[in-house]
Amino acid sequence: MFPTDLAPVILESPFKGGRVQAGPRQIYLSETTNVEYMRACMHDCLVNHRESPYASHGLYTQPGVLRDSIEEPDDLVYLDPPYTKRQYASYYHILETITLNDRPDVEGVCGLRPWRHLASPFCYKRRALGAMLDLVRGLGARRVLISYSSEGHISVPELAEQLEGDFVVEVHEVMEIGRYRPNVAASTNGDSVVEFVVEVRQPPVELGTELPQVSKQMELPL
Repeated sequence: MFPTDLAPVILESPFKGGRVQAGPRQIYLSETTNVEYMRACMHDCLVNHRESPYASHGLYTQPGVLRDSIEEPDDLVYLDPPYTKRQYASYYHILETITLNDRPDVEGVCGLRPWRHLASPFCYKRRALGAMLDLVRGLGARRVLISYSSEGHISVPELAEQLEGDFVVEVHEVMEIGRYRPNVAASTNGDSVVEFVVEVRQPPVELGTELPQVSKQMELPL
């Protein structure tokens, strides 16, 4: 028999994974971590405070409760970012100019439009990995496919290792292709590169896992 003298309370806690401020730095909390925290809070309410918690975000997000047949727009995201120092904003400037119809002042032999204000962090070796991690973690998608190359600024094994703490990661080797050789220096680096697809998935919520400690536990008197 469940006790009837518990005080009803509404429990609010984070649910969707994302970056949060923790003191002077930002950390990433996955949806799995947030679900475990919600369970621990409910346990604490019942055992230590004689409260009856209601957590709607833990109830209505269960499979089959709402209209799950409606696909979420962010269910699958495909990423094909720059992976070398070549900036897309300068290489693919014709479509940009057609779209904006701004008649910019151009420079260089090929007539490039101003692009430096659109420079991508993916094109800088020191910034590429951080930019990729921030992008994937901030999407909130259930599944992300990243197209990348063995000659990219980011090491594919390192990218997978960095993401494995929050996601399920699989690296698929697609094929070996001929190297693009725009100059002599590129020609000396080898004849081919390997293309990869890095598959990133949200981890499943494991039911029945041990709850993290919130406060001292005691038996609930019935």
